[in-house]
Amino acid sequence: VRILIGHYADKKGPIEDPITQTQYLDVTLDAGQTFSMPLAASKRGFVYVFEGGASMEGTQMPTHSFAVLGDGEVVELIAGKEGARFILVAGNPIGEPIVQYGPFVMNSEQEIHQAMLDYHNGVLVREKASFTTE
Repeated sequence: VRILIGHYADKKGPIEDPITQTQYLDVTLDAGQTFSMPLAASKRGFVYVFEGGASMEGTQMPTHSFAVLGDGEVVELIAGKEGARFILVAGNPIGEPIVQYGPFVMNSEQEIHQAMLDYHNGVLVREKASFTTE
């Protein structure tokens, strides 16, 4: 398990978000290997298989399969005969409205228009993210 954001087991990734408590994991499994992780009832998430295949709750997930996770589930995937690689993303919902246009996701159409203007003017990213390498 490679931790991109958040934590897994007793290890922390390079980025932590105290508000959404997001977990973004890159998981690689050998053939027949099982990955299991409880998902807190407060979290929402998804799994995306991008290499190999796996099964989750008896449902086959070939390459490029996507599954939305339910409330408080134990996420359990079993790799197929070719192994599997997938991302698992989970976090606390923020309860805000969502407006999406192209690659932009904001809270209102006004914010979408501003983001497009900022992008075209080269000022979309005002502060770069920082991270630690523990």
